[in-house]
Amino acid sequence: MSVFAFVNGLLKDLPDVEGDKKFGMKTLCVLLGKEKVLPLCVNMMLVAYGGAMISGASSSFMINKIVSIIGHGILALILWLQSKKVDLDNFESTFGFYMLIWKLNYVEYILIHFLR
Repeated sequence: MSVFAFVNGLLKDLPDVEGDKKFGMKTLCVLLGKEKVLPLCVNMMLVAYGGAMISGASSSFMINKIVSIIGHGILALILWLQSKKVDLDNFESTFGFYMLIWKLNYVEYILIHFLR
């Protein structure tokens, strides 16, 4: 869950980099650029989903294995596919992706109960 909170903190600045630059905010998006921060965040989340799938696969309960592997696999696929559609120059596109990350986090709050 820490990875997801960290990614949320980084991606919240993605839609308004110009405003952050204007007011002298030194966010990662301003320092590195949107083009580098988006794939960094997506890859961090994909690694976290992979780790959750491996952790779920080691469960002694079959239902936990199934739900963890399939659930996190679906979330990873959604994340990866949607990240390819983001137009970094469009506020609605970047904000929509940021809101998708929140939705994926809410689903993770359900799936985390199957990691034992």
